Amino acid sequence: MPSAPTMPDLSASASRGDAAVRRDLELRALGIRRGVVGFAHSDPAHPFHVGGSLSAADVLAALYGSVMHTGVDGTAWRDRDRFVLSKAHAALALYIALSQVGLLSEDDLSAGLTGPDAVLFRHPRRDVDRGIETSGGSLGMGLGYAAGLALANRRRHLPGRVFCMVGDGECNEGSIWESAAFVGHNALDGLTLIVDANGLQLDGPCAEILDTGTLADRLSAFGFETSDVDGHDVMAVRDALLPRTSRPRAVICHTVKGRGLSFVENRVEWHDHALTDEQYRVACAELDDAEEAIRDAAAV
Repeated sequence: MPSAPTMPDLSASASRGDAAVRRDLELRALGIRRGVVGFAHSDPAHPFHVGGSLSAADVLAALYGSVMHTGVDGTAWRDRDRFVLSKAHAALALYIALSQVGLLSEDDLSAGLTGPDAVLFRHPRRDVDRGIETSGGSLGMGLGYAAGLALANRRRHLPGRVFCMVGDGECNEGSIWESAAFVGHNALDGLTLIVDANGLQLDGPCAEILDTGTLADRLSAFGFETSDVDGHDVMAVRDALLPRTSRPRAVICHTVKGRGLSFVENRVEWHDHALTDEQYRVACAELDDAEEAIRDAAAV
């Protein structure tokens, strides 16, 4: 099982140099990737959603590492920001991100995802005390739930923001667009939609299954303020997510499915795939090389 890594405190990141923040966020993303691989290797007889977890790693690192007020960072719990993982098959990445900020413990991770002692599962099960705001599994449901949270915060005069991550394949679901219409109509400025646009879904390339066109244009038509960013540039993601604007915000993060592992990148079969012992060794070696590159770059 993956262990909960000790991560640098980014609470004062605004006063630190960009290079130092970039290094810390990239190491945080690397830790998420190591955790995803560790989860998948813990049960090699069963497939895991590796590809979509890896594509989301940098976004989650930036979000939890330098944007969100988690409620365990000195923010009052009722004033915390909330995150909804609508593309719930990326739960492996979310669990490691939660452990990095102290919402999940080493015991939570080591109990695994199956069996009588498990508190975490292959798809998230609502557990607010552990930072899991909603259950997931049926695609297209998260944005509507996030909209409800944002509306409740407004009515209660709470400062917390709501972030919701969907996949570009998930945007085939009509419920996404019904929810987007609701968000825009109510001008829910406390809500930020994040699209993990990795170009692949279960059955193949998104553009071939059901092309949703330019997502930024579509979401803009629903009343969102939109931006497109490189979803593997942690600083670009952070800078896109930090502002709270006068309208709901949508950040389309262009990513690579399976990012970080050469034998997984852009391979549709890794949407849901088992990891062999040999692949685990290769993965660990590639992640070790990536860590060395991050540390070398920081030393220059």
